[in-house]
Parts: sequence; structure tokens; C-alpha cells
Amino acid sequence: MFSLHERTQRRVCQVAFIAVCVVPTVLAIGWVVYFHRPWQEHDWQRHLEESLHLRVEVAQVSAPRPGERQFEGVRLADLQSGAELATIDRVTLNRDQSLAMGRVELRAEQFFRLVTALEIYLAGSEYPASTWTAEVLVVRSSSGKSWELSNAQATGENGSQSNRRIEFQAQVAGNHPGERQSIRLGVERLAIGDLQALLDASQAKLPVWLLADVVPGAKSWAGAELVGELQLNSGVQGSSGVLRGRIAPIDTQVWIGADSPHRITAQAALQFETLEWAGSQIRQAQGTLEAEGGTLSHALLVSLEKNLHCTLGETFSKLTPNELVAFDRLGLRFYFGGSGLTVTGTCLTAGDSAPGCMVAAGGAALLNQPAYSNLPAPLFVQVFCPLEKNWLPESHEWLPASQQATRLFERLPNK
Repeated sequence: MFSLHERTQRRVCQVAFIAVCVVPTVLAIGWVVYFHRPWQEHDWQRHLEESLHLRVEVAQVSAPRPGERQFEGVRLADLQSGAELATIDRVTLNRDQSLAMGRVELRAEQFFRLVTALEIYLAGSEYPASTWTAEVLVVRSSSGKSWELSNAQATGENGSQSNRRIEFQAQVAGNHPGERQSIRLGVERLAIGDLQALLDASQAKLPVWLLADVVPGAKSWAGAELVGELQLNSGVQGSSGVLRGRIAPIDTQVWIGADSPHRITAQAALQFETLEWAGSQIRQAQGTLEAEGGTLSHALLVSLEKNLHCTLGETFSKLTPNELVAFDRLGLRFYFGGSGLTVTGTCLTAGDSAPGCMVAAGGAALLNQPAYSNLPAPLFVQVFCPLEKNWLPESHEWLPASQQATRLFERLPNK
């Protein structure tokens, strides 16, 4: 039988010992020392910053399982200003490169910086197709308002650099205890510098305060909710959008402003068939406005007759000036575009010869639709920002000389 020399046997054993025991032990110790190096968090922060193009802070990094990394106390901020965009209590990077997060909090006032960060991320040369999930997603405003979603999931679809897309869906609380409703959002990079976002909230209620800095006029509807669809476009030519859906309940006095010379107290519903805008200017608005019961000032009725050529019902003559007038229903259809404003009353009344009742009280018409269509925008502005010079002709299309009137006119469709 073949046998090795004793010296050779010792060398073989030494080599085997080094290969089987010493080397793995040294490698294991080296890996442990490297993984627990003091500057590990800094390395990961730099890696995440290069991937996300955001300022990243990580409180702790760990490896709960082989091939996984867990980051705790993650803070995302704008790369230039340092403004906080989001905080995440826990992020787990799985073997398949998917991300599982715990509680994510976003800052609503940083919406445009988030859009910029997302645009840069979608334009990256190493954009991966992956999935992100979050147990809870909370959007907070600086005023203390918050909106909570659960079971959030986002999927990135990897296409060409000029055509990449992220699909997002989550659940929000419904009308009844335990009921959950779905909301969907798709963000697509169409070209260099151009993003399009499609939000489907037709099965859920979206707080309108989230849109305060996006949709013209939305700040005045901050207490309402939207059920509908929203399209937002952001590009080198500026921002634009289209909204379709129902916004309610709207506090009408907050809408026209606490400093308005008129008073109207009601909870209204605004249904947009379409609301189109570019920048801060509305290009086209079409839909209906309805309210069941409320009060309005005598002066508002007079202003609508004077400036928009509405006709007053027979019951108006019985009213006392400077008093609040109770009404049963307000209903109208409107179109406001480049050609002007057209309003049609939709309240049903009996025994009134004038067409198109807009405000009804006691079963009779209190205010009827304007006698003309395509009314110029300055006439609408004069209703809520009265002219100071009473000697001007009633039909004169003058814009009141005030900052309030100018701001309102600049937001409205005009030629």
C-alpha cells in the first residue's frame, strides 16, 4: 500500500489545516471587523447619496440575515438646501434589491423638491427595476395636518433613459370603520426634464390641502376632499395639470376670503368636468357648483346683478338692504375659458318667468342666470373686488386697482 513519507504527511496536514481552518477563520474575522467598522454608516450614506442624489443620514446599519442590510433612522434631505424631505424609521434591503420600509413620513411643503429628486432618480444611468414597500406612509404639512396611507407599494419599470415609469398604490381609510380604499399614482419620465404624474383617487378621498401648492385656488378648499383624477406635468416649459372630479365640502366664506366685502355661508360641492391650468393660471374650467341651504349678503346679490348681469327674482324687492338672506338651494353650471364666463342656473322653481334659477329661497327664484354669455373676466373680478369709482359705467370692463384684484385676474382665463 502506498504511504507518504512522515515529513510529507506533516506538510500535507499543515496545508490542510491552513486551508480548512485558518483561512476561513481569518476571512470571517476580517468580514466581521469590516462590517462593524466605525465608518460603516458613512460608507452606506455615501452609497445611498450617489444612488438617490439626496443628502442621506443613517443612524445604524445591521445585517439581520445573510445577504440583507437593515438601515435604521434614515433621513432624506435636499442635496443643495438641506431641507428635510422624508424620514424612515427602518429600511431593509433584501437579496433581490427590493426595499421594505416601516413608517415613512413625507413633508408636503417639499413637494417640488421631491419631484426634482424623483426626476434625477429616473434619469440615472443605473436606474434599477425594483419594488419598494412601506407599512405606513404619512404625509405631513407645516400646519400640523397629516394624511396616512397603509400597505404602500411602488414598482419601478426599467425602460430607456427617456421612458421610465414608477407605479405606486396604497390604501386609505374609507367611510366606515375598517374599510380601506385604494389610491394609485403613476409617474413617468417622458423626455429629458419632462415628468408626467397620473393620480387616480376615484375610489378614495384625497385631502385637498395636499394640492394647495399645485392646483390654482386649492388653498381656499383646504378643508375639502377630492374624489377624482389628477394629471400633473412638469418640464422645462413649466408645470401644468388637469383635474376631474368632485371637491366637497367647501366652506364658501373661506373660498371667497374672510376679507371679502360679501358674505356667503354654506357648504358647497364643486364638480369639475375639467379644470386645466398652466403655472398658476387657469386655462379652462367647466363643471357645476351646488349648495343645500345657507345665507348670503344682500350686497352680493346686488353685485351679481350689476356686474354679471344676473336678474333678480320677485322676492328680492321684499328684502332689507345690509341683511343676510337665507336661501334653500344654490345650483349652477359654469364654463370659464378664453372666450369668457358662461353661467347657467340649475335650480328648479315654480311660477318664475326668468330662465335659469341659480339661487332659490322659499320655493321661488332669488337670483337667475346672467342675461349674457361669454362675460369678460374683469366683470367677474369686479364682483369680489368692487371698483372704488362708482361713476364708471356698470358695464365697463375695468380691473379694480388693487393687488387682490390683480392676483385674482392673473389666475383666471383671459385672452
